[in-house]
This record gives sequence, structure tokens and C-alpha cells, in this order.
Amino acid sequence: MEQFDITSLISPAIVKDDVARDSAIALARISKLSYEPDDDVHQTLLEWGFTHASPVSVGPQHAWLAFHPAITVLAFRGTNESADWIANIDILPERVPRGRIHRGFFHGYASLKVGIAAELTTRHDPQAKLWITGHSLGGALAIVSAHDFLMVNNRELFGLYTFGQPAVVAGEFTNKLADEVGKDYVRFVNESDIVTRIPPFYHHFGHRVWFRNGGVEQEMEASVLSVGSVESQAGPLELRQLNEAEFQRLQMEIRGQVAVRSHQSMILGGAVPLVRDHSMSEYILKLIDYANSEPMSPDFVSDPLAKY
Repeated sequence: MEQFDITSLISPAIVKDDVARDSAIALARISKLSYEPDDDVHQTLLEWGFTHASPVSVGPQHAWLAFHPAITVLAFRGTNESADWIANIDILPERVPRGRIHRGFFHGYASLKVGIAAELTTRHDPQAKLWITGHSLGGALAIVSAHDFLMVNNRELFGLYTFGQPAVVAGEFTNKLADEVGKDYVRFVNESDIVTRIPPFYHHFGHRVWFRNGGVEQEMEASVLSVGSVESQAGPLELRQLNEAEFQRLQMEIRGQVAVRSHQSMILGGAVPLVRDHSMSEYILKLIDYANSEPMSPDFVSDPLAKY
């Protein structure tokens, strides 16, 4: 069983640059655990010190709620079939006031919303800290849930930490959500994790922590100036989002790999060779180093993913 410190979520002890670094390790371990069979997840969460744990599942969407008198953790599971997911994801939006949310992510969370609300109503102490987390697709669902909690239901969050999360929102709504979550949202990116650069036409925001070239770079990502503008796509430390043509080429390459290697297992900790930096195991290793490090000075070089 992996080492887990529940006290890091109750009273974070390593807080630097507005990031609870020990809490990030704990949330990453829960995000990784969420990929395991339900019985194993339930047993492990109880062994880690939670007093109750409940899965919420509808079709392919899956989340876990872990309860403790002082904290509640809502963890959204990503997809084990990363290659298939990237190859087939579309870019259609769901319109919301002042902007757009990716339709697939929006409806993915919507399918879980009633079950999550029921569990929170029954077991969550309003005085307990509420953490939301997720890896990959799970990170995207975590963002949509934060929108629902903060802007629809006025439910207070303590922290929103995601790992290898794709972009979710677009338009002026990006700025609105950024204002709502504030410094409580931290998005972790590992090296050349391609998932963080898709889908096109959507934007990231908030506090980005990028594990890059053996070090760490951090920045509050710029707000969207205007939809589609060059300035809205990148800041001085931005991992540039793929445009539509680049994204289509990426999907074609992955489909080709899947066809050629269909007889082999392509899953490596929730990742495939093309997106090996997407692995939760890699994120956890970097987070452990990060807990005792200081951020690097910004020093950009060429884009390591220029082929896309």
C-alpha cells in the first residue's frame, strides 16, 4: 500500500507559493487509486483513515467520495483507455452564460451530479474541508463540478487540484470561473503531457505548476482576452494548445498506433507511449520532489511538442 498522510488534507504542512504541496501528493494518490477496482478503492480509503467511502457511477463516468469528520474528498476517475479517448474526443461546446464548456465534460459531470449531491447531503459536514481532484478526464470533470458547486449551488471549496487535465472552458466564462476558484485551484502538468494541450478552442486558467526539464515552473495563467485571439492562447509560460489541424493529426497518429499495436497492451499507468508523461505514477514522483523544492526561474526554450 502506498504511503498516505490524511493529515496533509486536514492541516496542510508544506504550503509554498499558495500550493499545499503535501496535500497535492495525497490527492494525487487518491486520483491514482481511483483507477483500481471498486472493492480495492473502498478498502484502501478506509485503511488511509477515511471513515466512509462511496462510489458514484453512471455508464463510463466514475467518481469517489471519501469522508472524514474534518474533510471530504471528491475524486473523479479518468479513463484507462487514454489512446482511445484522445482519438475519439470531439470539440463540441455546451453554451453557458458568458461562454462555453466542452460538451462531453459537461454532460459527463451532469450524469454524476445527482448521485454526488445525494452523498454530500447525507454525509458531508458543512464545516469539513471539501477537496476536489482528478486526473486526465477526471480533472476535466473536477473543473465542471467546481463550476456547479461555486456558481450554481454556492457550495464552498477548500481546494481544487488536477493532474494532466485537458482544457475545459472557453470564452469570457473562463475569466468568470477563474475569479470564482481563485488561488484554490492548482493545475499540475508533467513535462510534455499532450493531454494538457487538448482539445483545441478551449482554455486553461489559474495556477499552473509545470514539472519541466528536472525542475518546476509556476505561473498564474493569463485570462482570456478575446475568444480566438492570439493573446488568448498563450502567456509567457504557456504550453500552447494544439490548433484544430494539429489535433486532427494527433488523433490520426494515435489511431494508427492503436491499429498497429492492437494486440498489445498500450496502457502504462493510465497512459500510452505517445502520452507517457500523462502517467499518474510520474506525477506522484514529481510531486514528492516538488514538496521539498523551490520553483525554477522562468527560462523558456523551444517547444518540446513542436511536432504537433
